Amino acid sequence: MAIFKTASEKAIKLKERIQERREGLFVKQEQLQEELKFLYSKKEDEFAEAVLNDDKGYSDTKINKDIDKVRNDITDVQRQLADLEHLEATQMQIVKGELNEEYNAVRRAEQDKLTKVEDKLRLIKIEYLEALVGYREEVRKSEAKLRDINTARQQTGVKTYPVDMAMGFHENVYNGGEINPMIMISELRESFQGRFPYHETTVAKYKK
Repeated sequence: MAIFKTASEKAIKLKERIQERREGLFVKQEQLQEELKFLYSKKEDEFAEAVLNDDKGYSDTKINKDIDKVRNDITDVQRQLADLEHLEATQMQIVKGELNEEYNAVRRAEQDKLTKVEDKLRLIKIEYLEALVGYREEVRKSEAKLRDINTARQQTGVKTYPVDMAMGFHENVYNGGEINPMIMISELRESFQGRFPYHETTVAKYKK
């Protein structure tokens, strides 16, 4: 009894082995049919020769036995082909249930792994959003300090400057050379399709 590691392997190997046996029987059947045609032709030739030579002792008993043997062999091959069809149908029905069980088990296991990755991404997202909120608070404090200075500059007649310290939020296309702290749709699209959006040399600049 063959031992297979998985139902998938069993199904594939079973189909391959049945098909291999089937092809071998088809070849044998074709060879036997050619042999049968040859024997029928030979029988006709021998009979014609016996008639032409007025051979009163001619008998076709031997060649008829040869013909019967080949015909029986063809019948046996056809029976084996039918048995293979039945075997394939019954075994595939059994394997079908095993494949369903295997698929469900593998799907559950893989879903558990993906869920862990999703949980990790969720925590990273929370950390990122918290950092973004913290960044915004730091921007507020920085701008407040600059506004205080601008107030003093204005009161003394010195030109004031813009106090907008926040990084740009409008960008939605990365250039590949710099990594913007804000996550962009184009970056998400590339990453979700399995392509990291930045070259390793660009990433290396930020990992120093």
